[in-house]
Amino acid sequence: MYKILFLIMVCGYSAGAQTPAVIDTIVAKLLDRDNFSGTVLVAKNGSVVYSRTAGFSDRSQQQPFSSQTPSSIASVGKMFTAVIAMRLVERGKLNLSKHIADYLPGTKIHNAGKITISQLLNHTSGLGNYMAHSRYAEVAKSAVSSDAFIPLIEEMPAPRLQPGSQYEYSNTGYIILGEILEKITGGTYEDIVRKYVARPCGMEKLNYKIDRAAFGINAKGYIRKEGNKEWTSTEPAVPFPAADGGVYTTALDLFRFDQALYSKTMINEGSVKAMRENLVDAVLPGVGKMKYGYGLMRFDYNKGVYSLGHNGGFPGYACEYKHFFFPDKTEYTLIILANYDRVVRPVLFEIQQLILQRKI
Repeated sequence: MYKILFLIMVCGYSAGAQTPAVIDTIVAKLLDRDNFSGTVLVAKNGSVVYSRTAGFSDRSQQQPFSSQTPSSIASVGKMFTAVIAMRLVERGKLNLSKHIADYLPGTKIHNAGKITISQLLNHTSGLGNYMAHSRYAEVAKSAVSSDAFIPLIEEMPAPRLQPGSQYEYSNTGYIILGEILEKITGGTYEDIVRKYVARPCGMEKLNYKIDRAAFGINAKGYIRKEGNKEWTSTEPAVPFPAADGGVYTTALDLFRFDQALYSKTMINEGSVKAMRENLVDAVLPGVGKMKYGYGLMRFDYNKGVYSLGHNGGFPGYACEYKHFFFPDKTEYTLIILANYDRVVRPVLFEIQQLILQRKI
């Protein structure tokens, strides 16, 4: 039986001495049942008011999951791709109204002459999910770049949805975006993430590891099979870092990204506005109605409160990121990063309720 290790850091806050204890109670309930491993971070108006890290990055070695341990953020990385795209738009190198075929001439991707960059960004391309291809798992085992997945995308059946007709979440669309960004810049996706995201934000721990031996640095992912109380490593099936997600980083680095995004450090005000406002109606399974912009999920609550962010999941990993905006200009950031499968939603819902009730 593993003893759950944890580290706790509580920074300056203004909501009273009970604030960290309230959040701790939520996290502790899961720790008592070995139902959480990772980091919970809450900030108010740009200052961290609570951060707690618990569990193991490697259970077999009893290696603690520390605040400096990178873990996969899965599809939360789509925000990075969207930011890079908007930066290239600012420089006149990418046009949101142009089509896939304008940047990838000769491609056999369905509807390449009809699907715009804008539609790739807000999931209205109709292209679906390349991971559904029968050879995806085989290709992913040996892939060293996302180029390996383009032939699979070209082999996929014709989409049932016409471009621009409606929202349908599409990992395929973001893989194609990554290809286009690489063609424009001449760099790898890893290169451009570092140039346009990590360095401007000061993300110290972000890494883009496809080497399966990299887990001396990164957290291993774990799943708990139905009827089994033990957590099992998801190796060798690890997230493949690409434009649709899978980058490894920490909750603190995500907070740095959050602060840079809304202070216009990476992209200008017009670009942030475009990401926030080019919205389509959507539904997030298990959560409900939302709107999707350019790499951002928007949820609306009562009394004019809303949040922007993204979620991500891959077998063994989960991440939730939300930035809340109140009419009186108060803002909160909530980041939950875990290397246990399907454990973050209970934490998300309870802490989110505290934020909406202004109890933090």
